[in-house]
Formats: sequence, structure tokens, C-alpha cells
Amino acid sequence: MEEAARLFLERGYHAASMRELARRLGISLGTLYHYVPSKVDLLVEIHDSFIKGLLARLEEVAASSLPPQEKLQQFLRAQMEAIEGSQTRVAAFLRERRALPPEAAARLQPKRDRVDQILEGILREGMEVGAFRQVPLKSARLAILGMANWAVEWFRPGGPRGARELADDFADLVLGGLLVQGAGRASGEA
Repeated sequence: MEEAARLFLERGYHAASMRELARRLGISLGTLYHYVPSKVDLLVEIHDSFIKGLLARLEEVAASSLPPQEKLQQFLRAQMEAIEGSQTRVAAFLRERRALPPEAAARLQPKRDRVDQILEGILREGMEVGAFRQVPLKSARLAILGMANWAVEWFRPGGPRGARELADDFADLVLGGLLVQGAGRASGEA
């Protein structure tokens, strides 16, 4: 999976070939097709390889009894840790997802929608309990996910700021814009 993601990043989905992937893996093209029926299936599998673990973690966050500001911080930590652990796969998918045919994209959409629902639920909860200002949910969701997803382009594991530290930086930035006066920020402890 990692080598396929690397190939998609280097050449782009449309220019990458199964023949080149087989060569890089040191296997025959027939062997590759025995395990992976198509390039589309590879891109879908790349997505699934990181989204399953991320969704499981996000579901735990959503179900927790943490206050909404800490849920948001944990949401961002999960996002950044997914990028840290699967950066090549996350980057390849985010850059190349528009190359998927409609039927393949439709298979992935429920998982992506669930990420959106979890984040909107956290934001809605924060607004309902008075911890977050009233803001348009969709705008806030898109801004937060845009910030987290774009990190795949510049974040480097082993760099000066780790995934958890960057997630906490992001949470601080977002919460500073969402919190009402006196609501308090996430403690940073988990």
C-alpha cells in the first residue's frame, strides 16, 4: 500500500501504472493483479487503510463524556496522528481522490461523511452548552478540516513539532475563535 501511495504521489494517479508498481515491488504484473484487481481498488484501499483507525478513534471521542472543547482537541489529535502514521497514504488519497470514478467515490463517501458528522456534533454540542459561539456549522467544519488536512503537505514526522503538539496548537487556534468569554479552554490533558 505504501509503495502504491508513493507512486501516486510521484507520478499522479493517471500517470502511475500497475506495471510500474509491480516493478517497484519486485513482483510480476500478474501477481499484482491477483491481489489487487485495479488501480481504482488500490486508491480505495489506500483510503481505507488510514480511515478505519481514524474513524474508530473519532467515534470514541464523540462518545466520550469530555467537554466539547476537549473533544475538539482530541478530534484534532486523532487527525494529526493519522497523518503522522500514514502520511504518504493520506497525502496520496487527498491529492488524487478526484481521479476516482463516481461509483468508487460513492463507496468511500459514507466514511468521509461520518468524519464530518462527528466534527459537526462536537461543534453543535459546544454551541448548545454555551462553550462555543454560535457560528455556521458547515463553515467551522470546513475550516477545521481544511487546516488539519492541509497539514499533510507540510508536516514532517520527527520535525520540531510532533503531531500531538501541532494538534494542540490547532485546537488552541480554533478554540480561541470559538469559545465564548469565560468558557475556558481545553486543559491539554488526556
